[in-house]
Amino acid sequence: MWKERMGRAPAVMLTYQCKAVEGAIRKVFPHTKHRLCLWHILRNADKNLRSHPQFTAIDRDMRTLVHESTTKEEFQNLWAEMVEKYNLQQNSWVREAWSIRRRWVPVYWMDTFCAVISSTQRSEQSNKYFKSFVSIENGLKQFIDQFEFALKRKAEEENVLNFADKNRPLKWDLGILFEDVFHKVYTNKKFQEVKDEVYGCINTNVETLPNILGPVNMFRSTSKVNDPFWKKERRCFDVSIDTVSGEYKCDCKLFEFKGIVCRHIIKCLDVLDVNVIPDK
Repeated sequence: MWKERMGRAPAVMLTYQCKAVEGAIRKVFPHTKHRLCLWHILRNADKNLRSHPQFTAIDRDMRTLVHESTTKEEFQNLWAEMVEKYNLQQNSWVREAWSIRRRWVPVYWMDTFCAVISSTQRSEQSNKYFKSFVSIENGLKQFIDQFEFALKRKAEEENVLNFADKNRPLKWDLGILFEDVFHKVYTNKKFQEVKDEVYGCINTNVETLPNILGPVNMFRSTSKVNDPFWKKERRCFDVSIDTVSGEYKCDCKLFEFKGIVCRHIIKCLDVLDVNVIPDK
């Protein structure tokens, strides 16, 4: 059905963990990236590890390393430390979760645009929305009428948001290149993320690295992360700015994953005094 309607296979599919579904995707869409629902994985962790006497600490550490790791190496090291710390080497669920880590841990997907979606809860929220308009007691005609009413209500809500985006945009600073450019193309909600990255430049420093790639400028960007302020740590990302081709890359992969230019690139462009953002 998907191929007939869309004319191509989906780039990414997000599902819950199921061998039958996995087999079907591999057969029908062999080149599609199959990602597992993070929410379901962590819920299974709760089910399989709750009997452990140190479960509360395990749950905290696991969620932290899953959500806050910025590189694969960092995740792997923190996972190994967790397994050693809580003596989980022989736990079957932990071993399986590790074996399929590339399909559910966010850091392994940072180079794939997924619009920040990491779980199937969005589809489940849609189900919940429609269930508020229909019930098992509805006849066929009543069901169709209520379903159409639900669609119209949702369309009206989106029209209100679209009107606000076009007619009541967030304030932007004309003196800040990225705000001046992106307020025209992003919704208010997404543009707020751009403003957050611009503000994050306050706590971001850059160091120029030796240039061995011709027109490509290399930087190491260091940001302070985590609150409160006395617990802040510093994280480093390498940034490359090609002023000829207009290609900007950062190891944090924020743009590839969320479609938002990161504070590290913004800071480096400011250092280079770049005043034009390429279309690409």
